[in-house]
Order: sequence, then structure tokens, then C-alpha cells
Amino acid sequence: MKLKEIIKDLAILEKHGSEDVEIKNIRYNSKNVQKGDIFVAIKGTLSDGHNYIEDAVKKGASVVIYQNNSIHHDITNIKVNDSRKTLAQISDRFFNSPSKDLKLIGITGTNGKTTVSYLIKNIIEASGSNAGLMGTILYKIGDESVDASLTTPESPEIHSFLNKVKNKNAEYVVLEVSSHALKQNRTYGLKFDLAVFTNISRDHLDYHPNMEDYIESKLKLFNQLNNKYSKAVINSDDPVSERIAIKDLKIIKYAAKKNTDISPMEYRLSFKGIWLKVNTPLGIMEINSKLIGYFNIYNILAAIGAGISLNLDKNTIKEGIEKTEQISGRAEKLEVAQKFNVIIDYSHTPDSVFNIISTVTIAEEYDSVLILGKGHENYQIIGKDKIPFSDKEIAVDFLKKSHTPDFNQG
Repeated sequence: MKLKEIIKDLAILEKHGSEDVEIKNIRYNSKNVQKGDIFVAIKGTLSDGHNYIEDAVKKGASVVIYQNNSIHHDITNIKVNDSRKTLAQISDRFFNSPSKDLKLIGITGTNGKTTVSYLIKNIIEASGSNAGLMGTILYKIGDESVDASLTTPESPEIHSFLNKVKNKNAEYVVLEVSSHALKQNRTYGLKFDLAVFTNISRDHLDYHPNMEDYIESKLKLFNQLNNKYSKAVINSDDPVSERIAIKDLKIIKYAAKKNTDISPMEYRLSFKGIWLKVNTPLGIMEINSKLIGYFNIYNILAAIGAGISLNLDKNTIKEGIEKTEQISGRAEKLEVAQKFNVIIDYSHTPDSVFNIISTVTIAEEYDSVLILGKGHENYQIIGKDKIPFSDKEIAVDFLKKSHTPDFNQG
């Protein structure tokens, strides 16, 4: 694709060089640049792409897009006001604006995004339609999947994935949308048909300066809804949900602790799953889910709300939820012929640790042992007070992994 097609109607501050350049790919990491690529210099969490422009040029970049003053003038270079937003815009153009032909469903919140995304994808597929999935565990299209690098990757990866989904003749894409992605404008320009809010609790304060910044970043998703026909599904048990108030936006509320649009009437929990009777706008639904834990009631309610928002009938919604198997690292039962129950959970926040331990003790009247990695900052928070649900805690060292990897360069 020619550069002039990619930058058409782009807000440009300065431009030097020819627009009649054939572009092979878009890069924001100088290590990955090849001959004929555009290199977009973005400021990362740990380093600044503007410091690697010379490296990108030496590797064969045909065009450099930047927002700071210094620039290599021997090749086509373009100055913009915000290179991250520009990266999203040109990625959309380069991949032929695939999102326009897809229905986008975004899920945000601290806990539950992954489980809700799987539930919604299965509900859509139970209706006979196809859906792509982009989230914390993997990016999936039909039977093809790759391990996820980030919950929500940078915009070139997003639009490349959307293009693949479109070419597979899928109609929907379900995306987990992280606070990092929203604050860094990775999803800039995407228009969502449905947005789901799960909950807010302490998380990612190694990146966000405070909880208010974290909350505001999460809620940006609702400003990216497509039009007046877009819908939202929100957890009204969480007080943050009261801040989601957009004129003419159709909202479906769900809650486990009070009566609202979607609420449980009865439920039973065990290590075999959840039985749930739910009051919904479509009438009463009875669901037998393979998922375990009280917190998964919320995830099921969110998925029901999404199904209703997509105008699907309650039998289809029920089928999609009930066919959802255990999800890797999400209250996952490990069964290797042992005489005791083992639950593996990616409990990355204090709130999620309490949730999984309460699940174990509510479901079984036996002693419970918590094995908790202490390499994460949340260990310092959780470890200050004895967790009231477990009979014994074991802290295990593990290699701390950054939650804000920097893909710009290095």
C-alpha cells in the first residue's frame, strides 16, 4: 500500500519527503523494522521510541512518524501531534479498516474479563455466528489460536487480528480491553457495539498514579461506543457503575446483591459447578454451569446481559453458557487422580485472592491451604493480615514479571 493512501486525511504538522512510497508494514519497535516499513516513534512506559529512530532508519525504514522535534531527514518523515493516536489511525488504514465490517464487543473491569469473554464468545457461536476472541490468555479465530502477548496489544496487532477475523467471515470480535490500552490509545478509533463493565478493585497501581486514574482509564471504553444503537452491560453492585451515564445509551444492569434487570433468584455452589435460577428481561432462566465459585455468578450474569443486548433468545444464551468449559487459570480444577481438590487461579489482585479462597471454603468443609506467590506487589498487601478463609498460607517465591512490558524498543 502507498504511503499517500495510509496518511490520507491525517492531521500532519510537518512532512518532508515523498508520499509515493510503498509500505510493507508498520512498526513501533525498532528491533522489528525491515526494509520498506513505517517506523512510528512512540513514548513507552520504560523508554522512548524517539531514541531509536536512527536504529530504525539503519534497518531500512522508509518512513518515520514522530511527535518530538529531532528527526532524521534523509527519508520521508512526518511530524504529528500524538504518535500513539496516529499509530492507531494508520494501522486501521493499512489493514483496510476491518472493524467497520465487524461487531465489536469490549469488556473492561478489574476481574472477570477473561471468563466473560469466553462466555460471550460461546453464546454467539451457539447462535450460529462466528466470533474472534482477543484477551489475556490467547487470540482466537475459529480453531486457530496464538498465545497472547498482552491482554490488549498495540494497535497494529489489533487491526491485523481484526482483518484476519474479517477474512474468516466472522461477524463478531470479543475483546478484553485493559486500562493500559485505553490510557495509551491502543484502541483509538475503534467503535464498539457493546461494552461490558465487570467491577473495579485495586490493580495496576505500578502503572496508574492512583485509583482515580485507573478508573477513568477503564471508563474510556464507554466513550468509544459506536452510535445511539450501541449498548452497555454493567455490574450495578459496583458503585463505579453509577459513573457510566451516557445520553441515550441503552444499559442493561446486572447484580447479585439486589434486584435489577438481571439478578439471581436462587443458586447452588459446588466443586462440580453452579446451578443458577436467574430473573431476566426474557423471563426466568435456569443454568447449570461448569464454572465454580460465587464470583462466577457475576460473570454469568454479565454474559446473559450481553446475549440479551445482542438480541439472542434465552435458549441460545443458556446453551452458550452451559457449554463453556473450565478456563485456564480461572478457578481451574486440576484433576490428576489426587484425593484432594486443587484449584488454580490467576488471582492477581487482593480482591481476587479473597474470592478464590472463599470459593474453596464455601464449597468444601475441609481444611484449605493457600499457596501464594510473593513476587507480586499484592503479596505485600494480602500478607499484612491473615486471610480469614484459609487454614494455612504458604508463600512461594517466583520470578516477578512486569505487568507493563515495553514493546517499543530496547
